[in-house]
Amino acid sequence: MQTPASDPSSAGRASSENATIKARGRNSPSVAAPADGSSAASPAGFPLAAPAPALQPTVAQGVVPAPGLARRRGETSTARNAGAPAARAAVDLQGHDHGVAAAFQFCPRCGNRHPEPGATPFVCPACGWSFYFGPVAAVGGLIVNDQNQMLLVKRAREPGLGLLGLPGGFVDAGETAAEALRREIQEETGLEIRDPELLVSFPNQYRHCGFAVPVLDFFFLCRVLDASQLRLADGELSAYQWTRPTVEQLNRMAFPSNRWAIELWLKLHPAPSDCDTRD
Repeated sequence: MQTPASDPSSAGRASSENATIKARGRNSPSVAAPADGSSAASPAGFPLAAPAPALQPTVAQGVVPAPGLARRRGETSTARNAGAPAARAAVDLQGHDHGVAAAFQFCPRCGNRHPEPGATPFVCPACGWSFYFGPVAAVGGLIVNDQNQMLLVKRAREPGLGLLGLPGGFVDAGETAAEALRREIQEETGLEIRDPELLVSFPNQYRHCGFAVPVLDFFFLCRVLDASQLRLADGELSAYQWTRPTVEQLNRMAFPSNRWAIELWLKLHPAPSDCDTRD
């Protein structure tokens, strides 16, 4: 990726398909997490299970199948979900094997050792306390400029250091998805978005402290009020690019969910050269 010294304000007016990459710096939490082997303590301070094994980098290899991309009005849920099982298998969303549930060897309420660590839901046989390991919510923005180019960003930290993603992050308690989207994009890029429209949601994983956390990503289509205000926050993102994403770029996405959302957008908004002009 190139990092020329031209003014970032020109990014929104780029005319080529692969506009020049600008460098600066900060990355989004909704695009990856440290895969170290460190352990953590439970809410009650009891020891946890051994860290989970690292997941296979299937996305970077470009072999992760995308879920069904049907979304237009009138299309059936059967068509839309046709590829979902394969996609879920590819990102390995088996939390009971090596996800957060494996951390619960002891009951956070009474401290009793659980006879089956990793079981979901967690039900303590001693006090009856139960917990369901549902996914946390995250948002991602498919930001498109007046040239119908999408904003891709390069991650400056793990997980996914050096890989590509979409601006976004986790939803805070008390926030709506739209509020989280506006906040995360402003924090990471300095951009103020307008007219966000929910496009699709996909399952994802975020590795943290050696465990895979299940995430449900919500992707929004949006425009920005002034693309010339784009400034990346240090430590999160290292570069950005306005582009019509290519296969090469899709193969470098940090998360499969980001790739699937972009592929859906490409399908719904084909370039003029992609359209069949026959009568």
